[in-house]
Amino acid sequence: TTPFCFDNEKCAEEDKPDSEWVRVSVRGQGGGQETLGPKLGRKYRRRAAVFIQVFTPLAKGTSDSSTLAHTARAIFEGEEVDALDFDNGDIREVGSDGKFLQTLVEVGFAYEEVK
Repeated sequence: TTPFCFDNEKCAEEDKPDSEWVRVSVRGQGGGQETLGPKLGRKYRRRAAVFIQVFTPLAKGTSDSSTLAHTARAIFEGEEVDALDFDNGDIREVGSDGKFLQTLVEVGFAYEEVK
């Protein structure tokens, strides 16, 4: 199991240059009203994304980072979890981040809100 933390937490692995770890965050990306009608009956479709920052030792090259990034993307891409509909995911090599190689996974999702 790869250690993980959320973006508002300090990760112990940050201080271990030989470790592999991930940071997870979620960011809203907008949306809009989809139906008309009275209050408590209007549907809004919202968009957001899960961001998974993969950190691997810089000296080990890109193979481990790529493997972890593809695994992370596969967890979410195309899945439906409760009311969250995940769609395609992207993987981008960010490059050197101090002692680590960083790779970013972004998987968008949508959900519906009624109010």
